[in-house]
Amino acid sequence: MPLDGAFALQKKTASSRPNWAVCAIILYQIAWVYFASGCAKYGESWIGGYAVRNMLMDLWATRPLGTYLANTPWLYQPLTYITLAAECLFPLFVFIPFNKYIFRYFGIVFLIGFHISILL
Repeated sequence: MPLDGAFALQKKTASSRPNWAVCAIILYQIAWVYFASGCAKYGESWIGGYAVRNMLMDLWATRPLGTYLANTPWLYQPLTYITLAAECLFPLFVFIPFNKYIFRYFGIVFLIGFHISILL
């Protein structure tokens, strides 16, 4: 993405838009990464709904909020299934032609929330 207009020492007078093909390739790559990640998540912990709890039980990498979430099944079970479903359906959110802005915003909000929750 062209960031030279905001971070350059000499600003351009005319704004340039990124090439459509480059944006499409990056978008396809992001969609494929999340779809493949969602498809690779299988096993007893994902089917049983406690994969997020297993991640939160890592005492070296979690915070007190993670310890609280690991002890509340009514929170970690829906988070496990939402993560699995959203990652598998992410290409549909990005490439669906019907109401594409609503679905794309949902995909963006999911990605931002997903990565912020990992940090928390």
